[in-house]
Amino acid sequence: MNTVSTKHRRIANDMLKIVMIGHDGMSGTNAITAVSEVLAINSMTCATGQDTLHRKAGIANLAYGAIHINGTEVHLYSTPAQQQFDFMAEAVMKGADGIIIMIDGTHSQALAEIDYFLHRYRAYLKKHPALIAINQNASAHHVPEYHEHIRKHGFLDPIITVDVREKTQARAMFEKLYHNIKQTITVQHEGLTRKFA
Repeated sequence: MNTVSTKHRRIANDMLKIVMIGHDGMSGTNAITAVSEVLAINSMTCATGQDTLHRKAGIANLAYGAIHINGTEVHLYSTPAQQQFDFMAEAVMKGADGIIIMIDGTHSQALAEIDYFLHRYRAYLKKHPALIAINQNASAHHVPEYHEHIRKHGFLDPIITVDVREKTQARAMFEKLYHNIKQTITVQHEGLTRKFA
């Protein structure tokens, strides 16, 4: 009897889940607000102190929205940037089909930020599609440096620059990850089909 995973059943039912994590929590909120076809939900709480990446106290955001891509309902979530709320990110990431790692390319420790997220979510990244999104304010000449850096970690997923406040760019970011997810699920499903044939 053919066995199909929960993920494969979800894609058969035209539903996916994408989670945004990273330094700039408001970027995730802005991206979801820009593209969501339903009323975006934002939840905010005050963060205190400063974490190891020197992210200062401020507002911690959780956001939710949804869009349709090629008939697939894609549920979008963003998580707080502050390390003290990492437990929230891990809870939200359960069942995620792919993630977007948001990096502030203008930050003095941008590469350290990339290292932090690649290390923290290494187990997830080994099995799921992802992309790294650099805010468009970052200098363009830094992007090849980011590519070289992540490949040293064995991370081969794409890096893009994006202004998430701009609807067209934000949607293109989600569509890029959507196609990567679909391709990965198709390959995995074909492997299962061959295994149980």
